[in-house]
Amino acid sequence: MFAEYQRLGFLIPLVLSFTVIGYIGYRAVSAANHDDWFVAAHWRLSVNRTGILMVAGYIRPAGVGMFSLKSGEKNAFSHAVAGMGFP
Repeated sequence: MFAEYQRLGFLIPLVLSFTVIGYIGYRAVSAANHDDWFVAAHWRLSVNRTGILMVAGYIRPAGVGMFSLKSGEKNAFSHAVAGMGFP
């Protein structure tokens, strides 16, 4: 029963996260054009930190997940979603 929604449980947080990341990027560009330098600097800082979080939170678990899917492990997708690698 849960296997049908397993990919959906992975995609919804991913889409929401990228939506928030896109909004942060939009606000950084908008602040650079319309707001004070202090506000623009803080939005730019948040964009830089978002890049660090993307590497730590999405790219690393995706790489581990692809490796475990390639290995033919039975629960590989669950481990890839959780970012745990191998049991």
